[in-house]
Amino acid sequence: MRRGPKRDVAQEITNLIIARIEAGTLPWRRPWKKTGAGGAPLRAGGLPYTGINRLYLWAVADCFGYASRYWMTFRQAQELGGQVRKGETAEPSIYFNSTSKTDVDQATGEETSKTIRFMRSYSVFNGAP
Repeated sequence: MRRGPKRDVAQEITNLIIARIEAGTLPWRRPWKKTGAGGAPLRAGGLPYTGINRLYLWAVADCFGYASRYWMTFRQAQELGGQVRKGETAEPSIYFNSTSKTDVDQATGEETSKTIRFMRSYSVFNGAP
């Protein structure tokens, strides 16, 4: 599978937040509605986004006037019976986590454990028709 150039997700998020500030809209001070279309962004299954995803997807929805709180991957849209229209632009959703790895020293047989932190991004689309 051939892929295009790698996205700089952190820069995209930073650019949107700076653009909203320059336009006079502080994304974290918006009088967000708590329910309905203006409520906090939700995953396809109804779980709320947290962290930077909440701030970023709220700002994107506000910027583009999306009427839906729901965001989903291409596959989730298909599984729910929906279809992503040709030309639609996905937004990044960031996933941070950590895992442990145990290494064994070949000479001594001593085990050491280390924590590995990682970040992934997923492309999500707004559920607005």
